[in-house]
Amino acid sequence: MTRLGLILASLRHHARAHVGTLLGAVVAAAVLTGSLVVGDSVKRTLQDQAKQRLGHVQAAVELHDRFFRDDLAARLNLGDQSAVAPILRLNAAGYRENENGQVAARANNIQLIGINDTFWRFAYLKANRPPALEEGEALINPRLAKQLGLKAGDEFRLRIAKPSVLPRDAPLSVAEDLTVRLRLTVAKEISPDSELANFNLRPGATAPYNVFVPLSWLQEEAELPERANGLLAWAAQSTPEQLAAQANAQLQDVWQLADAELELLENEEDDVIDLRTDRIFLDA
Repeated sequence: MTRLGLILASLRHHARAHVGTLLGAVVAAAVLTGSLVVGDSVKRTLQDQAKQRLGHVQAAVELHDRFFRDDLAARLNLGDQSAVAPILRLNAAGYRENENGQVAARANNIQLIGINDTFWRFAYLKANRPPALEEGEALINPRLAKQLGLKAGDEFRLRIAKPSVLPRDAPLSVAEDLTVRLRLTVAKEISPDSELANFNLRPGATAPYNVFVPLSWLQEEAELPERANGLLAWAAQSTPEQLAAQANAQLQDVWQLADAELELLENEEDDVIDLRTDRIFLDA
């Protein structure tokens, strides 16, 4: 018997065992291939979500209930191909009224974000940037548009808690004018893929409800003139780690007392200098 004949005879004799081995190999290969495909798909999905929420943002500062002067962004110089944008982000609740003046739809946990033109340098714009906003106009993301049933030209209303230096439950807190009511008109529903519609500095499984308005207008309405509570930074020649280190180093030089809501006043009577703030406590 030749060597080939011996091999064929062996295959026929052990056919069942060989078939089982072959099927096991096929199943294992299918499982591994499927895992790689699913893993790659999940990774791509997470990358797409990160791009939709952050765009080109490499470093960010958000102080929530602390406010600094918005010109701090201009005082940071991160290089030629870079951008630093101030934002004012406030929490809001919103609703749309029907023709009879009754509430037709509501949404809570809305991000009301005051932006200037520099903000769009962080977006993946594939065409012309969104239109310049007038006072009382807003850009909204698709999730909020769907929740409230809004389209371009529609009006809706927002309610925000007026920022205060005192906690709401503090004994000295005044119980008047705790909220600010805003009437807004939709200028455009913007895209998550290219226009940062789902911008969010906080992790979450779902897209936020986003409303973008002119920074200067929101500052005026919220009685926070020339104030911001967030900074976004990007530099083409730096990694996020390098950019954060560079920005932190520069902040040591350009940060001023007024950015921390502090001021020094000379007390001529006692021949001392007072450090003052509108807040109850000085931050450590």
